[in-house]
Amino acid sequence: MPSFTLKNVPNELLERVRAAAEVHHRSINGEILACLERAFGIATPPAEVITLARELRQGFRGQPLALDEVNAAKSIGRP
Repeated sequence: MPSFTLKNVPNELLERVRAAAEVHHRSINGEILACLERAFGIATPPAEVITLARELRQGFRGQPLALDEVNAAKSIGRP
């Protein structure tokens, strides 16, 4: 997959990207890609995402997780 280097990024912009990446649980690279996809209309349409989520949910065979189990799993390996 091709790549490119972004130079001379203003500190304020970098901090905003870093903050958005943290909120969305992405790397900085992932956040920049998501922003570019949105800007150029390449992002997956919401209806498609919802359909995929429903298909994945139907394929789930386990017991539903309790909220405290989800929160505990999210914090594994995090400071």
